[in-house]
Amino acid sequence: MKVIDHIINSLKSSANYNPESSTKPSCILWTDKERKWEPIIDRLKTNLNEVLVLGEYNPEERIGPAIWIRVAIAGKAKEYKLPYGEIPIIYLPGVSRQDLRAIEQCPEELKPLAELQYRGVIWSQINARDWTLLAFLKSNRGGLGLDVSQDEDSLSAMDRAIVKLLDENVEILRGMHLDKDFFNSLISGKDIDKEMLMWLSNPDYFKEEKTKEEWAAFNDICISRFGFNAETDGVLLAAEKIGNKDSSWESIWDRFCEAPSKYEAIPNLLTKIVMPLLSDNERFPQWNEQEESRLRKELLNLDGLTEQDAKNEVLRLEKEHGARVSSVWSELNEAPLACSLKHLGFVASMTKLDIKGTFKDIESIQDEVGWKIDYAVIDAYKCVIKKEDVEAISKAIRAIYLPWLDRNARNLQSLVRENGYPVNKEIHPQNTKSYCYCFVDGLRYDIAKKLKERLESSSIKVKQNITWASLPTVTATCKPAIMPINESFIGDDIDNSDFNPFIKDNNQPATYQRIVKLLIDQDYIVIGKNQLDVKGDKAWYECGNIDEDGHNLGLRIISNIDRYLNDIVEEIEGLFMAGWESIELVTDHGWLLMPLGLPKISLPNSLSESKWGRCASIKPGSVFDEALYPWYWNNTVHFALADGVSCYRNGIEYTHGGISIQECLTLNMTLTKSEEQKAREIFITDVVWKGMRCKIAVEDLNEQAFLDIRLKPVLAESSIVMGIKEFKKDGTNSVVVDDDSYEAKQAYIVILDKNNQVLFQQITIVGGEV
Repeated sequence: MKVIDHIINSLKSSANYNPESSTKPSCILWTDKERKWEPIIDRLKTNLNEVLVLGEYNPEERIGPAIWIRVAIAGKAKEYKLPYGEIPIIYLPGVSRQDLRAIEQCPEELKPLAELQYRGVIWSQINARDWTLLAFLKSNRGGLGLDVSQDEDSLSAMDRAIVKLLDENVEILRGMHLDKDFFNSLISGKDIDKEMLMWLSNPDYFKEEKTKEEWAAFNDICISRFGFNAETDGVLLAAEKIGNKDSSWESIWDRFCEAPSKYEAIPNLLTKIVMPLLSDNERFPQWNEQEESRLRKELLNLDGLTEQDAKNEVLRLEKEHGARVSSVWSELNEAPLACSLKHLGFVASMTKLDIKGTFKDIESIQDEVGWKIDYAVIDAYKCVIKKEDVEAISKAIRAIYLPWLDRNARNLQSLVRENGYPVNKEIHPQNTKSYCYCFVDGLRYDIAKKLKERLESSSIKVKQNITWASLPTVTATCKPAIMPINESFIGDDIDNSDFNPFIKDNNQPATYQRIVKLLIDQDYIVIGKNQLDVKGDKAWYECGNIDEDGHNLGLRIISNIDRYLNDIVEEIEGLFMAGWESIELVTDHGWLLMPLGLPKISLPNSLSESKWGRCASIKPGSVFDEALYPWYWNNTVHFALADGVSCYRNGIEYTHGGISIQECLTLNMTLTKSEEQKAREIFITDVVWKGMRCKIAVEDLNEQAFLDIRLKPVLAESSIVMGIKEFKKDGTNSVVVDDDSYEAKQAYIVILDKNNQVLFQQITIVGGEV
């Protein structure tokens, strides 16, 4: 039971009587000379309608002079009716038991109540004294029997905390020593560490938001627990104690470290403190800045070192700065180089072995570990934003990753020259009635593996299929090769400067428009961006713009990687929700990415008809000393490619077209719905817009579900309705879009489960089709 419950029980039990020997008391008088109970009366009045208070006339609040109280308990007051069967409780602030007993000396304003002491009872201790808060808490005879300190500071804090004390569990309190710190913690909200951090973050606002009692309690706790006066000592002294690891302030630092972004003012305060000349100053942002600056210089110094020396240095630096990865400064994104170094360390350690052997060996090593090295490079760049940090990471990458990348490319090129290239002419067979090819241009192997992880986390079954891109690894050649209509294309032996095949039937260049027509002629539905819910037996769909962005952005493409992955997953889920049974996710080629540009190699213009980043078509009759490679679409036509990972152009960061593991090895995936997804399938039977209200009906709804309308189906923050609503048992629901600016615009009907996971999505036009 709570303290308030015990007070109520004590008040009411004071009116207990024996009906065989006594009459029912007419009232319970509650005298309180020092007004110590006054702060809780409003709370008691909400629990007890029979409570009346002596004071200035205010019948709506059940307050009035003595004569009004007499009228009210007699049932004659128009403004108040005593609850049936209840004995009125009359609270008398500023009045003692003795004031009532001395009737002759009793003030005139009290005399109408003095007589009630004989017909009623007075709530008092066994010794006939008035109940005080201290007495009620401590007494074993009618009170709570608690252990309460009686020093002046504790009693003062107890009086301030009386309202907060009401909701405390008495059984818990019986195992505690109640002193000033306890009572002050009640007032300040108990979580003094959080309170202290909030005060440090904005001291003026914090104080303004506190009552006098709350501020006094907070300051008392500061003095007793931290040896610090918030009123007079100020935030800079507090910051100094935190930074210098004062033992009393350790819990404050620990609490700050749990969620540092909530208290961004703390680092600013620490910057204003003179950092002590100690070897361990990790609490000061100045120290972290110095460490980042030192690390930046050391990474820049990797330029010019041998590959092995650079790797050894990176591993040394990772060990030295590793602790900062899990520090508060990392949490605040103030240690980007230390965080990036974690990924650089992985690259340095894992690139000790080259990827070589047979084509199967290369496939196996790349699938197990090679892709992780490539993606670690991406992760290293994701950590940094500032130009000087990007430059430092770029130098490190060129020192430890570029030589390994080049060596592996040369190993693969040598293998191809000796054994030919593993051409894959077959498209993965389809065994389902309804399937859709989903093409992603430039889905490099490491990005594909990350996509696979996300798809599987969305309960999509994934069967991976490792393939080799066509040569040269440019979109013009590779994309037609992985299409289900690839037998419709042929290579011209005269005009091949753009590496684009021709349509076999009419010998016309295989432009996008002509390819789309071929797909349609062979009964494929070509799905547009806003037509995911199109039904059919087989389809072709294109999503993502990785390759286009890569050519335009270069190294900056890295900041978009997570968005690409999210968008692809969202669109695949949309295809499944539209009813496609199987999705064949295919791509054409990968790419190389190198900061500050891939190494440049020269090729005379007199020898080439067209020169791309990594490959070039050779003029007929040209004498060319380097190795030539057959074109996928016509093996009598050959092209040149740059050795290793070099490039025919200067300063190219992103490109493809040559032979390297990153360009050639690709990962296609066959995607199907899991049994869990199939069991949760939902079918919309009706969608009706009436103005800006959308009404829908579904069938086979066998679980709790909710309706929302969103601009982006997987983003809850893109909701445009007044509020999501739960479906009725009959499978119907309706929501309102309250912003007219969305009318006639495309959005998604989204059905959610009880955990806010998307069960179904469908494109709609807000307000209905025009």
